[in-house]
Amino acid sequence: MHPVTPQVTPAVTLSETRPPLFLLPPSEGKLSGGTGPAWTSGTMRIDLDLQRIRVAKALRSAMRSNATERGRLLGVKGEALASATVSNKSVFGSPTTPAIERYTGVLYGALDVSSLGNAERTLLDDSVVIFSGLWGLVTPSDPIPDYKLKMGSRLGSLGRLSTWWRESITNEIKALADRRTVWNLLPKEHAGALSPSLDIEQFSVVFLEPNKSGELVAVSHWNKFLKGAFVRHSAGVPRCRTIGPDRLGSSVRFQARPCADHARGQSEHPQLRVAVIDVRSRRTDLRTVQDSALNAVAVGRIRMSTSPGSPRSTRTAS
Repeated sequence: MHPVTPQVTPAVTLSETRPPLFLLPPSEGKLSGGTGPAWTSGTMRIDLDLQRIRVAKALRSAMRSNATERGRLLGVKGEALASATVSNKSVFGSPTTPAIERYTGVLYGALDVSSLGNAERTLLDDSVVIFSGLWGLVTPSDPIPDYKLKMGSRLGSLGRLSTWWRESITNEIKALADRRTVWNLLPKEHAGALSPSLDIEQFSVVFLEPNKSGELVAVSHWNKFLKGAFVRHSAGVPRCRTIGPDRLGSSVRFQARPCADHARGQSEHPQLRVAVIDVRSRRTDLRTVQDSALNAVAVGRIRMSTSPGSPRSTRTAS
């Protein structure tokens, strides 16, 4: 990893008038099956159903092509391709489950939705929007079936989906972002679905740690996990609402004490820092996270090691 030398500037001013808005990618890993009724128009919070139906029909049509073409579109082969083909063919008839439970990747594991109560899930639902190649924009409680389709895929006459979705997604995000602090935690593939001309203030985060020479480098192995924990904490879930992204000030304080019941793990990572980046100007504000506070970031579920080689984790009781 290359050293990161951020330019330290005065703390950014974040909106305090409305809850923050987190822009997240979906996950490759998904829960199969479901207990909810098949997807139908009018069941998702953000109304993009006409576009969703068009993409779903194009996807089902693409599933009639040969295995080589399907594999190229979906990025999988063998048993994974066979399973994805079945899911995509039946996208209108398969059982659904809330998106926050459907997605099972590392970021969503850190959100740990199974531990949330109804009020906390409502809070998360008001704060998170997920970018999807098939659904466009998804909120955590939206009922969706199992599927496989990347935002960066080229789907028949629709072309690259990030481009095809761009106008619709940009318009919706512009409306949702009004008077809110927007945390853009999207990878490049999904960020391509937002127009570069979108004139709203957005912030991103990069987690940094010192290497053997003491230079700050980006955390890579646990980046997704830390982003998920950052969202959980910053959105005020479950009982950490006194400090959110609108109250970061000059230093990030993922305080463990207010969340002691979710901070039982012990960190081995005393020098973690967070670079808060203004997406438009690329201005960076470097903030330090002390060792005791990292427990709240990691939600008491992971210990991070600074020993040579790949980071390892030690799961703790939570």
